[in-house]
Amino acid sequence: MLKTFTQNDPLTDGDLDRLGDFLKGCKGGKAMNVEALDGFFAALIAGPETVMPSEYNREVFGARCRTPASLRASTKPMKF
Repeated sequence: MLKTFTQNDPLTDGDLDRLGDFLKGCKGGKAMNVEALDGFFAALIAGPETVMPSEYNREVFGARCRTPASLRASTKPMKF
């Protein structure tokens, strides 16, 4: 069964800064920046099909960058 996590509060400036720092620190330097990630997720949400993280993680973190193990194994939402 697919779990759905919702958060009604938008990310704060501090949350966005931490997310940006996390993405910049991804091995290989090929991860999307926050602005690209925002647009990418907007497109995923607007699409007609559900796309699983295992399908888009390589795009988010860069084709040469392995998805962090903490994200592969996690079933909990990340709080930045």
